[in-house]
Amino acid sequence: MRSNGDKRPYPIRQSLRVRAALGVALPVLLLLIVLSWIHYQRERSLLEDQILRTASQIGAATLGSLRHVMLQKDKTHLDQILDDVGKMEDIQRLFLVGLDGTIVGDSHPSDSQPRFKTSDLGCLECHQVPPEERDHAMLLQIQPTTLRISTPINNEPDCQSCHEKTDHLGMLLMDVSLIDTRTQLIRDLTTDLGISVGFTLLITAGVYILMQRLIVQRVERLETPLVALASGDFSMRLPAPEQPRDELDRLTHNVNRMADDLERYVEEREQLYLSRYQAMLEERERIAREMHDGVAQLMGYVNAKSSAIRIFLQRDKTETALEQLEQLSLASQEAMLEIRTSILGLRAADQGHEGIQATMASFLGKFNEMTGYEIQFELPEADEQIELSSERELHILRITQEALSNIHKHSGTQRAQVTLRRIEGQLELRIKDDGNGFVVEERSTDTAFSQGINNMHERAAAMGATLDILTRHQGGTEIVVRIPLEEKS
Repeated sequence: MRSNGDKRPYPIRQSLRVRAALGVALPVLLLLIVLSWIHYQRERSLLEDQILRTASQIGAATLGSLRHVMLQKDKTHLDQILDDVGKMEDIQRLFLVGLDGTIVGDSHPSDSQPRFKTSDLGCLECHQVPPEERDHAMLLQIQPTTLRISTPINNEPDCQSCHEKTDHLGMLLMDVSLIDTRTQLIRDLTTDLGISVGFTLLITAGVYILMQRLIVQRVERLETPLVALASGDFSMRLPAPEQPRDELDRLTHNVNRMADDLERYVEEREQLYLSRYQAMLEERERIAREMHDGVAQLMGYVNAKSSAIRIFLQRDKTETALEQLEQLSLASQEAMLEIRTSILGLRAADQGHEGIQATMASFLGKFNEMTGYEIQFELPEADEQIELSSERELHILRITQEALSNIHKHSGTQRAQVTLRRIEGQLELRIKDDGNGFVVEERSTDTAFSQGINNMHERAAAMGATLDILTRHQGGTEIVVRIPLEEKS
């Protein structure tokens, strides 16, 4: 496609209207030429046949007149008849030839030769063919525009008193000129070809104008908007009537609908990106606060334990001090693991554009590697479409992370099962372990545990979901989250 400001004409090979016009004109011209040539050949054949019949009839009539003269042996009258017939239009010459080739009579005696030989041109054309296959008419090789017609002179009973008893006495040869006939045919052929060329030019011009007005001009008006659409300006629309009149109008409407869809898609993607980005910022702030609180709590714990260890060492209570150091080491390991899982959840959330299935699978797989736990999970198939906003995906992921963190810290087991499935317009998340379970009243004073439960309830409420905790002392715990799915319009 040319640039917006490029107004140079297209080469002929790249011009749609020229190619279409030639595509119609050339076959039409070829067809008309073929038809004209066929008409010429048929007309020529018909005229030559007509000339042959006419000349044969003249020859037969002339031979009838000559028969009476020859019986009377009137040489003068015979020459007069040949001369009169020879002066007729298109008849060049008449010969009366004996069986031995002797010329008995000639319409042009001044140019006559004594006799014909079968090897001479003019005789050779017939005599080189077997007698039973000879035609009564033959084009002369020395004069291709001359048709020689031969009429045999039968040896009738009245003639046998003077001649030997043979089938024929000789031949009456009549040379007929085809020059005028062929000149007229060529003139007619030239006229037909001229009409064909003129008709083809009219068709070519008509097709060219129709292509120019119906297609090319309309396509050229679409060029600038299409260039804008190709460059990413989806606000541009192609000029089109309200009601499509033909295929090009329907194509224009379809392109405009595609531009509407693309523009809407880009706006939705931008809004999705902004909302996701805002959610990421908020989540980072929340995690930063949680990590800050966790670090502050750890530092307070470390400070208390280090003070106790110093006192125990001053009192030579080494074993007690070592126990305190062991507790301090375990606490720091748990804090480090909690920080790492928080960072893992944050990284998984950044990959949320891949879909909730891929995000959950990646997070749970890496959680198993990091903790050495046996977390079994069951997720929907990757090709199953689950429409969730980035905020909802993030909340589901963080609830899962918080539940697994609680299992790690409080359940006393290293096995759990995570199930995510679609049920009757809802997305159900189940996180189940086979650990100790707990009694809610006994855990109400555990600030860290209560804060984790509250965080999960807050996230469930933020996405309009319900969260139920099913637990039994020494019977494990199951967290069930039911998220309503929005119907796609």
